[in-house]
Amino acid sequence: MLIIQYLKLQCLGMLNPPPLSALAYKIVTSINKVQELIDDICGSVPFNLGTKTFGGPTDRSEVQYPDDGIHKPSSDYRTSAAGLGGWFILEPLKTASKAIALREGQKDWMLKQIERIQRIYHIKKPINDPTSAMPSPQCPGGRG
Repeated sequence: MLIIQYLKLQCLGMLNPPPLSALAYKIVTSINKVQELIDDICGSVPFNLGTKTFGGPTDRSEVQYPDDGIHKPSSDYRTSAAGLGGWFILEPLKTASKAIALREGQKDWMLKQIERIQRIYHIKKPINDPTSAMPSPQCPGGRG
């Protein structure tokens, strides 16, 4: 969904200008959707990683996960989140961190979470990031 909104923004910029108010509305709507998706991705980090900062046993009791004040995360949840949570959130974070318009500090926070995942799961940092998660800024089949 995030990549689709990104492509939509790129395509809107390449169209013959419709009335300014219609174009502006579409651009603002897409930017808001992108920001909402990025906020949701960032909001899922605590549920996927908890307070874990280093690798080790999959479920240590000192690692905390969010709860609703009534229900504590189950043992199965804690084990699966500790073992797989970072893998689930890594690519969405990489994609979101490449977005053009982010709130102040949001990109730095996401990059720190990516580094944390790399540390937890012993993922080597690439010299050059060949896996740019965002597509080229050209509209498929469009001009430019």
